[in-house]
Amino acid sequence: MAGPPLPDIPAVARTGSQARLPSTGPGSRTGGGTAHRVEDPAVTEGVRSRDPETLQLVVRQHLPMLLRAARAAGLSPDQAEDVVQETLLTFLTRAPDFDGRARVRTWLYGILLKKLSRAFKTARRDRELEAFDERLEAR
Repeated sequence: MAGPPLPDIPAVARTGSQARLPSTGPGSRTGGGTAHRVEDPAVTEGVRSRDPETLQLVVRQHLPMLLRAARAAGLSPDQAEDVVQETLLTFLTRAPDFDGRARVRTWLYGILLKKLSRAFKTARRDRELEAFDERLEAR
């Protein structure tokens, strides 16, 4: 089922709005003291329905955290941007699958970790193939 068109990620990333998503759970101003943190129902519905405003807020709010995490994993700035862009594309594509049992942040981290794992596996495979090619050429 096709939803509304996906927002332009680079345009969203460039905006400097300080809008924040509502938060629930321990330590939040709006949430109760439940031990299990779940996403605000309005945010869950906005993500699931691919509401452009909600998706832009999610991307704007979490983009810096995703970039920091990718850089902390050892990626160059360009590699980090590529992996984060793939992460956000997957997030936007899979948004209707978000069920709100976890926070959007947790879901984004999970996607990022899978993308990082794939990037590291690809880099390792490329290094192994280059070493193999060098050995073949040396013969």
